[in-house]
Amino acid sequence: MKGDAYLTVRSTSVVLDPVGGARGERVVRLARDACIEALDLAPADLPGALEAANARVREAAREDTSLLGGTCSAVGVVLEPTSVTVAWMGDACALRYRGTTLTLLTQPHVLVREYQRMAMLDPEFPPPNLLVRAIGARDDAEVEVRSEAVLPGDLFLLATDAVLRAFGDGLDDFMAQAVARSGRSASALSRELLAGAWARNDGNVLTVLVTGEGDDDELRPVAASSFPKSA
Repeated sequence: MKGDAYLTVRSTSVVLDPVGGARGERVVRLARDACIEALDLAPADLPGALEAANARVREAAREDTSLLGGTCSAVGVVLEPTSVTVAWMGDACALRYRGTTLTLLTQPHVLVREYQRMAMLDPEFPPPNLLVRAIGARDDAEVEVRSEAVLPGDLFLLATDAVLRAFGDGLDDFMAQAVARSGRSASALSRELLAGAWARNDGNVLTVLVTGEGDDDELRPVAASSFPKSA
């Protein structure tokens, strides 16, 4: 959707994806500013930054009711030399590419998945994309967090849900080809992924952020974004 945003503060990177048209875009701007402010004070506290973003949006909505109904998905990583922390709300996603294997590290916070988790819904039921967690949805922010070990050469991909929809089941094969062409360069890989998703896309804005080891062996986040085909 128009209005995607991303940010990087030291070893922390975040992608924000608006929901709710123009209201969602305003929410993204508020959330991005709040995340940056929170991460400037506590660079490794990603869950705290997302909670601060939610509080900023909810406070703004109480003062300006035209914001009501606007939310945004958020996903981020704190990348350290031996570990990564992933935190998210909504359906933006994080993936890890290790060796030749692509692994989804997040599960979308959509209504149907919550029902499936509680065994209340047949898995074959057509899944509505109604988010049950998102920045700005309610006062108590439910940030999901997981931590994983980092091995040399690991790459981490943050993306809006439109990127996964664009590739479908073909993302694994495309990722392997893109890594081979890019030489595992995070910046080159992000451009490859955007170009590939754009070619398969229905006109949505796409945002991809790839982070991993830079040429100087320091962990260096790199981001890229594209706009609709009609732009």
